[in-house]
Amino acid sequence: MIAVGGAPHDARGGHYVQPTLVTGAHAGMRIAQEEVFGPFLTVIPFRDEADAIEIANTVQYGLTGYVWTSDMGRALRVATRWRPA
Repeated sequence: MIAVGGAPHDARGGHYVQPTLVTGAHAGMRIAQEEVFGPFLTVIPFRDEADAIEIANTVQYGLTGYVWTSDMGRALRVATRWRPA
């Protein structure tokens, strides 16, 4: 599912898109493996911490990544096992 996206209503030339959220993706999808520049986020669901780390470690490219949790122990555990390309 894609939420929002598309060209801004007030765009006057150029190549612009509104902030876009793609949900329900999986790690094998092109949208999850390649860089998309702009205000764009792909969300990949996961079963548990180990699954999240496995998914994160399959991504070939990445300019940045985040561990977003209120559990500092989990954040450190995931960050230690995550090997971004």
